[in-house]
Amino acid sequence: MPSGGSRPQAAWRFFVSLGALGLAGCASMQFYAPAAGAALGSGPPAPAASLFLLGDGGDLTSGAAILEQLEDEVTSTVEEVGFDHVAVVFLGDNLYPKGLPEAASLAGGGAPIRAQLEAARASRTYLVLGNHDWKKGEPGGRSRAAAQIAAVRAWSEVEGGHAEVLPGMDCPFPVARDLSDYFRLVFLDTQWWLNSTEGSSSYCASDPRDPEILSSVGRRLRAEIEGAGEKAVIVFAHHPLVTAGPHGGRFSLRQHLFPLTDIHPSLVVPLPGLGSIAQLMRPLFTSQDLRSRSYRRLSDWVGETLVDHPIFAWVAAHEHALQVIEGGDRVAFHLVSGGGSPGKGRPVGRLPGTLLAAARDGYLRLDLDRHGRITITMVVVDEQGARRNSLGLSVDGLSK
Repeated sequence: MPSGGSRPQAAWRFFVSLGALGLAGCASMQFYAPAAGAALGSGPPAPAASLFLLGDGGDLTSGAAILEQLEDEVTSTVEEVGFDHVAVVFLGDNLYPKGLPEAASLAGGGAPIRAQLEAARASRTYLVLGNHDWKKGEPGGRSRAAAQIAAVRAWSEVEGGHAEVLPGMDCPFPVARDLSDYFRLVFLDTQWWLNSTEGSSSYCASDPRDPEILSSVGRRLRAEIEGAGEKAVIVFAHHPLVTAGPHGGRFSLRQHLFPLTDIHPSLVVPLPGLGSIAQLMRPLFTSQDLRSRSYRRLSDWVGETLVDHPIFAWVAAHEHALQVIEGGDRVAFHLVSGGGSPGKGRPVGRLPGTLLAAARDGYLRLDLDRHGRITITMVVVDEQGARRNSLGLSVDGLSK
């Protein structure tokens, strides 16, 4: 890949289609993968760079099984490959139900945020903000977003951590961080596009409908991509561009027949017909589904911005499931890692490009070795412990 100008379409080749490592009962966990190929055997070489991806963890508390598993893996990986080669990204909705009030602390109402930061203490840690962190789009959401940014900064200063919320006060403009010599990580706050209310806070106060603002944000994103040189570019945001879950218009039979269970599992009230109508009309009442007008505007903007500037992956959460989906010319892979809400998993279907998918709790892990091979691992964490399934990719131009 050239270091400047437009980037040619990157070549991402599969070198292993699937290594099944202890994931039994796949149908019951709504798990999908391509036909099995060569086995991983003893596993991929030691990584040269590793990313851990967890989203929608706003209900997690200290001692949660997901966080204990994450902490163990992060700590051992840092010991193996070094601090500068590992990062954890929390992908938004870091605190349910409506983000961090200005008067709250991470030791009190913000305890789930603190629990996530503590689990990732051994490594660099980045957080993006989701719609719940913005108070679900209600007035005052910008103030709560700013409060979380300040609280995480204060935690790092006091506790000696290495965490920051990005793009932070630079929102709506993207902010980039490099991970070793292999990855450029670019962070966007996509709730800015979807937020419908104004607030008094100075955080991200620009209007996403202003063509000049959008053009400036697009130029900054293209500049960050061009400046990556031969690094693989990964964009991190809360909202996915592709998903086979409810936010993408895919619903289970249960959701059609018993739609109130989305509000609470105990509300098993049969509403056939009405349930289907309610699911189809969701985009009229929420901006958080891909079919809504605001969300389509975001997707269209990304597509236009990435013409001649392809990226390796768009990484998001929002959907309470784990998905790895092959993309196209502009985004090679879509990773959705919203499995941080125990017991809140949502049904996930299968798209033509689906490589891995599970409606289960857990996170995704991405490891790259010095030969340019990337392994994406889906780590499912439940009462049976941690189970994993890995997919191997060969990436041209990344060997060092």
